[in-house]
Amino acid sequence: MDGIYKFIIILIFFCSCKNNKETHSIEHKFIKYNINVLIDSVESFDMSKYMTKKDIFTIGLIDSITVEDRHNNVNKSKNFIPLKIHSNDILEFKSKYELKLVPKKNHDSNILFVQFCDLQISENKASIIVRKTRGIGMIEDIYFFVKEKNIWVLKKKKMLTMG
Repeated sequence: MDGIYKFIIILIFFCSCKNNKETHSIEHKFIKYNINVLIDSVESFDMSKYMTKKDIFTIGLIDSITVEDRHNNVNKSKNFIPLKIHSNDILEFKSKYELKLVPKKNHDSNILFVQFCDLQISENKASIIVRKTRGIGMIEDIYFFVKEKNIWVLKKKKMLTMG
């Protein structure tokens, strides 16, 4: 009987780990298949066409999705998801610009930094804030998605801040 209990406990452990991976992969799939939508309108930050020295314009995606501090006191009931972004999450990105993952503390002036914040995913709705920064220029948008036929479709994009 003792062996049966050990087997059941090990089986429950592996099943719980599998469910955790599936939940984790939902967020990665969301980023992977919507990367082109989330990193849009980057041309407005490309000043190389106006410069005499042609710098290579690169997009640096911050390697983690953060939860902004502004929400800690406002509403703790929101289920924001912090997430580490991996290189396979950005494979679907199609652009004339290079996209690379960069750490949060980076100060390269030739990079347009893109940061994802406040990711929320429910059964059929999702939202995420995307902040694009280069030098002193910045734009922050929130994207709203709805799941239709198992595909996330952008329903609305709203500008939050520009500076």
